[in-house]
Amino acid sequence: MAGCSPHPPVSSKEDRAAAVVNGVEITSFEVNTLFELSATPGLSKEVVHERKRNILAGLVRTELIAQEAVKQHLDSSPDFTILLHESRRQVLAGMFLKSIGSVTKPLDREAVLFMVSQNPLIFADRKLLVYEEVIIPVVNVPFLLSLNEKVGKGASLDQLVDEIKSKNMPYSRATQAKSTDQLDPVMITVLTGSKPNVPVITRVQDKFAMIFMLHSSIPIPLTGADAERAARNIASAQNRNMAIEKKTKDLLVRAKITYFSDYAPKPTGKKSVEENNALPSPDTAQAEKNNSYTVILILTISAAYVLVILILTASMHMLHFSNWVPRLWPTPHDIVVQKDEDLWFNEYRAHPFVKVFLLFCAFVSVFKLGHQIFLVWTIIDIWIILVSTATGVLLGIGLSHLYALSPFPRWTQGARWVPVVFFTLSLVFVVLVTQHYLRLLG
Repeated sequence: MAGCSPHPPVSSKEDRAAAVVNGVEITSFEVNTLFELSATPGLSKEVVHERKRNILAGLVRTELIAQEAVKQHLDSSPDFTILLHESRRQVLAGMFLKSIGSVTKPLDREAVLFMVSQNPLIFADRKLLVYEEVIIPVVNVPFLLSLNEKVGKGASLDQLVDEIKSKNMPYSRATQAKSTDQLDPVMITVLTGSKPNVPVITRVQDKFAMIFMLHSSIPIPLTGADAERAARNIASAQNRNMAIEKKTKDLLVRAKITYFSDYAPKPTGKKSVEENNALPSPDTAQAEKNNSYTVILILTISAAYVLVILILTASMHMLHFSNWVPRLWPTPHDIVVQKDEDLWFNEYRAHPFVKVFLLFCAFVSVFKLGHQIFLVWTIIDIWIILVSTATGVLLGIGLSHLYALSPFPRWTQGARWVPVVFFTLSLVFVVLVTQHYLRLLG
């Protein structure tokens, strides 16, 4: 399956082909892509060239084997179809998760230095701990207490293991060499707080018991540029894992999953072992909440456009000293501007402060409206945004007519700025509501 094309190479094969295996071309682009997927920065040209040669060697061998499998008609077996489908699923999932990780923001240097200072066991006080561990998959408290008494009398780890064997208990024993940045903080506390070559018996709740014995502790601090590089890598991995976990949770909430046959949900009652290992299932309660939040977001889009139309109506009233409402079509009753320019200026002139005030309100309105659309752009489908926009404009025109016919403009004749400020602040409030429900959506 490594081959890119069964067609014979064209005349430019020297430029794009890395190898041709029994007529199947393996391109340089394929080799470079596979190299970049596993490459680490800062490699010399010699190392890069050698690794690419190794990749090409592996592709050639795989292609030869794949061609032989085709000759034996293995590509017609049901297993091939299933494995090919699973490979496609895994590759697509891996590419998507990689794209999530690529958008996480790196830490700035101040945050990196703070992380280094707050985690000495990972950086400045980092140590290599060489120890032995014995894992007992059962918890027998009286037996563990007896082992602890033997340790107090100077028993060695070998003697404790012999005691475990005499009780026919299952166990595993291994020697480990791990740095403190690879260990759980509890294990670090146990190991660093124990004396060398003296066994320490612990248990993890009622799940299993462990016996540790530290042999040596060697300082291997990370400082300077090495510490900063390690901190960035750790932070990047943490941010990537958090982003992946969040995205997976969001996808699961919106998913529609049905299990059949032996995997169908069991009747209510006592849970079996299989049911305790629950299969992924949508959170219906959270899904209903998310649907209601989305509806509210759609309503806020329409409300924002309604308020923009009302701001326009109130601004024209303040600027021209008369009611004005937007129209979708021309009417014969539209006011005709008088030909006398001096008379028109005297009738419709406004103080410069009024114009600056209206310009400021218009700027705030346009900015907040654009901000709201930017917030919901990736959350709500574009056609829903367009429908909400059209609905808001139509409602805004209708409400602006009602506003012009209402007594409210007359009540504010002495302070025409009040409606403009009120509608502008209402628009700001609508955008704040949008931000709030976006946070609830996660």
